[in-house]
Amino acid sequence: YRYIEVKLIITQPDQKVGRKQILTPTPVKKMSQKFENLIIENSMKIENLKLKISQVDLALVYAYGDLIPKELLSLPKYGFWNIHPSLLPKYRGPSPIATPLINGDKKTGVTIIKMDEEIDHGPIIAQESCTIKDTNYRPDLEKKLTDLGFELFKKTVVQLTGSRVNE
Repeated sequence: YRYIEVKLIITQPDQKVGRKQILTPTPVKKMSQKFENLIIENSMKIENLKLKISQVDLALVYAYGDLIPKELLSLPKYGFWNIHPSLLPKYRGPSPIATPLINGDKKTGVTIIKMDEEIDHGPIIAQESCTIKDTNYRPDLEKKLTDLGFELFKKTVVQLTGSRVNE
């Protein structure tokens, strides 16, 4: 087996936040400071992105919230995978965690898809469900689904690529 090596982290540009409109890095950028030389923002020119992305085997997307140009999607060997916090095709779009709570659903889950040019759309690679407890609020469910998504990703990478994810 070989371990997964992080070669590139793409995030949204810093955004103005709050009443004082303070320019603030995204949570991904904050968390990824130890990989400082790997972080780029999606405002980079498309040709430079193509060059960087063509050097990776798999692009993992989580909570990105934007379309990825079609010309980039096929560059990695295994494509772009998105961990989506719902049982797709149900709850595509911007509120996949809150909507099942609002609707009183008793279960939800995560889906890993191979992305295409539509939002939260593409062939399903893996899917796993979980129970929504009456005591779950949005932050509880977000953590539960994030953890479930990461575990499902690790299991799926091992099955499909023969790689092993370093804990």
